Amino acid sequence: MLRVRPRATARRRVGTAAYPVRAVAREGDHQESPAGETTVLDDTDREILRLLMRNGRMSYREIGEQVALSANATAERVKRLRDRGVIVGFRAVLNPTATGRRMVSLVDVRLSGPEASARFETLIEELEAITDAAHVTGRFDYQLRVVCADPGELDALLRTLKLKGGVVETDTRIALRTLVRRSAPAGLT
Repeated sequence: MLRVRPRATARRRVGTAAYPVRAVAREGDHQESPAGETTVLDDTDREILRLLMRNGRMSYREIGEQVALSANATAERVKRLRDRGVIVGFRAVLNPTATGRRMVSLVDVRLSGPEASARFETLIEELEAITDAAHVTGRFDYQLRVVCADPGELDALLRTLKLKGGVVETDTRIALRTLVRRSAPAGLT
């Protein structure tokens, strides 16, 4: 006769009794860690991430109140999310207008060849006017989101990319307004 062992589950202590706790995973709730491992996010993890994306300065006590955990349990969850590479950092989000940079542009970039990629990527890391960069498919190699003070600064940036970054062609569009700006991956909202 074949014996089947019950699957081990984590237990949460409530008073003196322990109750099984199961993480409920939904399709698409897997995150890849830096090591390439898949991480399953349960409902509590997703809610903690939503709260931190809205306000990265919330205390563990405040988050815990929202997700029915103690401050210590919340801190441990956040630490695990950071260790697994789900949370990769915290940062201040600046208002470009307040810093004197009012002109947002989207710049498509085509490089001279594959050998220019490393030089280009090193250069854009140094240029603070570039707020986002993506390696893309299609006719162009990269798309940049650029925030400049005026057309003169944008022109100087494009010249720098062409002179020092191996760029042979650009296609630039000026954003009239930004409708959505978020750092959340799909599936958390």
